[in-house]
Amino acid sequence: VGYSLLRIVTTGNLTAYLNVAGTYRSVDSGIAVAANIWSLCGLTFDGTIVRTYVNGVAGATGSWTGSITYSGSPSLVIGVKKLQSLGNYANGGIALERVLNAVQSGAFMTDKYQQGSQLLGV
Repeated sequence: VGYSLLRIVTTGNLTAYLNVAGTYRSVDSGIAVAANIWSLCGLTFDGTIVRTYVNGVAGATGSWTGSITYSGSPSLVIGVKKLQSLGNYANGGIALERVLNAVQSGAFMTDKYQQGSQLLGV
């Protein structure tokens, strides 16, 4: 995998971290995630642009060319800032996680937010 997906930083904003072509990159979505309520956080990367989403709303983008790379172990970790700092775990619950091997549209992210909201009753 090679990226630590998403993290809520001290500003409260969702931030995406990726290892693109061997270099860690990050993009702050510019969208704050409210504490103590369910939120759908996501990102897509098409090999050139990373897009961030919170509750179906598109946030900031980053532009890097290359493949997502990582040759270490474990190959997938959810809920940790970086693989180098295992133990820096997310403070909260994770539900309805999904990892896809295809770039999804903003409409897909909005649809998944609406489905999750209905399923969880939020």
